[in-house]
Amino acid sequence: MRTKENNRSAKRSNRQKPSGEGRSPASDRDGGSVAGGQGPTASQVVLGGGAFDPRVPVISRADDGTGKVTVSPNGLLLIEAMARDGYSMVSIAKALRIDQVTLRQIRRRDPAVQEALDLGLAANERELVNLLMTQARDGQVVPAIFLLKAKHGFREGEQREPPMPNITINLPGAMNPEDYMNAITIRPNKEGDQ
Repeated sequence: MRTKENNRSAKRSNRQKPSGEGRSPASDRDGGSVAGGQGPTASQVVLGGGAFDPRVPVISRADDGTGKVTVSPNGLLLIEAMARDGYSMVSIAKALRIDQVTLRQIRRRDPAVQEALDLGLAANERELVNLLMTQARDGQVVPAIFLLKAKHGFREGEQREPPMPNITINLPGAMNPEDYMNAITIRPNKEGDQ
């Protein structure tokens, strides 16, 4: 059983350390993440193309006075993994130790960052759809209804009619009676054949 002093000591050790004091960016605790607010540990962030290494920097800043931030390949792995796990943009920016505005600017400037986000979000969507499909196939009605609405535009209470083909008929302009009679009159060929 813990005493009050042990509880205080445990709370102090659970507090976040200042930036750069021996913790990986992915192990931050923040309210913007999934799974109860606890981020993945560095050993949990593994992708098919490589693994996140907490010893390798995730960003670098330019020394030319502009302070321009670039994301390293290791940072791209972290971005993709966090997006795949459903983390918010705020959480991803915090893990990179930049603010959300800076992350937005980097996304516009660097297509590799946007691609890492897109790949992670696509994997997240795939996983969620697969979970819903599994539940729907097991007979659960709510996931089935949600998938119908989200993926196929189903709306309750509306009759869905099969799509009708669009047929356009172009008619020539009206003829006067003389021209009409000339058009329908049968005339024999000059050779005598009819």
